[in-house]
Amino acid sequence: MLLTLVWSPESGAQIILELRGVPNFNTSGLFVTEAGNDISSVVSETTPSTYMNIRGMNHGNKDYVVYASLAEMQGSITLEVKRISDGVKPSGGIATGNISGGTSPVQLSTTPARFFSGKGDRMDILLGFNMRNLSVTQPAGNVTFSVIFTATDY
Repeated sequence: MLLTLVWSPESGAQIILELRGVPNFNTSGLFVTEAGNDISSVVSETTPSTYMNIRGMNHGNKDYVVYASLAEMQGSITLEVKRISDGVKPSGGIATGNISGGTSPVQLSTTPARFFSGKGDRMDILLGFNMRNLSVTQPAGNVTFSVIFTATDY
């Protein structure tokens, strides 16, 4: 499966989202135990390796909310994203206490969903992705998702 990430900063907020990495789903472990049964309910990344950086907080004094959505749906497959780590402050050290939400999977659709909120710049926030509703009736081949992350200050 192939997943493309797209970032979209809110135009007037001067918040910059940077993403690096590509979600990787190991499909070799997918199997159907009996004829007529479908694939297990959730397929998670084997080793999450997608990171988000948030910059431009005017010296760390700005609160923000990050939203996530899909450019378009891909049939009945559901994509979820969750925040696995709090990231680090640009000056180093852990960044706990200034970021909240997003640690449970957020189901993505074409309508932006609140992902998490925080305050101040942070680097290397690890993201993880899950897929649901995979079916043996889907055509063979790659499924491409475009995920849009939007940040706004408040």
